[in-house]
Amino acid sequence: MMSQTSVATSDQQIISPLTDDDRHELLTLARRVICDSLAGSADPLTQVVDLPPRLREAGACFVSLRRSPDLLGSVGTLDPVRAIGLDAAEHALSAAFADPRVPAVTADDLADLTVEISVLGPLVPTGATSYAQLGQLLEPGVDGLVVRRDSLRVTFLPAVWEDTRDVNDFLALLWRKAGMTPGDWPSGINTWTYRAETLLDRPPS
Repeated sequence: MMSQTSVATSDQQIISPLTDDDRHELLTLARRVICDSLAGSADPLTQVVDLPPRLREAGACFVSLRRSPDLLGSVGTLDPVRAIGLDAAEHALSAAFADPRVPAVTADDLADLTVEISVLGPLVPTGATSYAQLGQLLEPGVDGLVVRRDSLRVTFLPAVWEDTRDVNDFLALLWRKAGMTPGDWPSGINTWTYRAETLLDRPPS
């Protein structure tokens, strides 16, 4: 997934852990603004009020929507520039209705809609100076990765590991997404890792 935001660094504020109530509220917010929009609300974000204290803290997340097995949209940011509750709500709307890669979500999708929110931790520079070294530094199944080359930034969430065979596959796919040949290390590359907590709201079985 390509990021259109500036890249944060490891000195960004680390927000406090989510409670079970916080997790439930984030997922509820994300699903509610989508439902409100489909019901005809002109501005469903106006309903995002009275957030609990934790969700008023700055945070960054990605929201992904699925109707198994199809991805219906995925949008997010890498920078904690606003309240995490508002961030999740806005990305839910963008994932549902403004991801240019896929058709907009419809009312027919709601019954089978899975909402996934990845709440991001701080970005940590890897210090890698080669493709091979970067592969050795990654922790499969755990690390998300950001690659910046000049003005282009791309990222894979930790969840992408589920769809890749190994580190080589993970890196090769991300390199191709960035328009580079796997194994190459052009000048000017910078890389960061990050962790994410994944929240899931699946449809009733």
